[in-house]
Amino acid sequence: MLSGCDIAAPWNDITPTAGSTNGFAPVSGTSFATPQVARAAALLFDKYPDATYHAVKYALMNGVDTLQSSDSLKLKSAGRINYTKADATLSRIIDRTLCSPNITVNVQEIRGIDHNITIAPNPFDNNIRIDLEQASSANQQTVIELFNIQGQQVHYQELSVGQNQAFIPTPDLAKGIYVIKITLDQQQYSKKIVKF
Repeated sequence: MLSGCDIAAPWNDITPTAGSTNGFAPVSGTSFATPQVARAAALLFDKYPDATYHAVKYALMNGVDTLQSSDSLKLKSAGRINYTKADATLSRIIDRTLCSPNITVNVQEIRGIDHNITIAPNPFDNNIRIDLEQASSANQQTVIELFNIQGQQVHYQELSVGQNQAFIPTPDLAKGIYVIKITLDQQQYSKKIVKF
């Protein structure tokens, strides 16, 4: 039973070489999923030596493939480990040494960027409008990304210098939950939005 688990990992039909007479034997069980999570964590610690335990755990928990079954409700992360997504998540944390159980990024920076962005309407139908208090400058790149609930990027847009408003046409998107991510001068803001 998965109750109380943080994250899932593939565990079915793993083929290790230990414990078999011919060198290979298909086996299953959570004992074979656990080393995969440990390996992903070790790779992240190796790639980001400045990362704290909490930063790596945050990346692993938030860089998952969401399970499309009721099993996701039994997991704190709601998904299966995905090293590539965890790596991308950890790479975007500006100061990985400050991460703690309750603070993963600089909260003051998040509050600052939060007050400068308006996303409307939410829920949305055919278009999303994004207003930035401060226009993009030559020294500050602004990127807007839209992800579906499976974590797939469905829109990518870089704002031109001087641009402080963007529109995302959405008539072709399916109804459901999306996450909009705005990167503004290496700071990130994300918000859950709904298409009806």
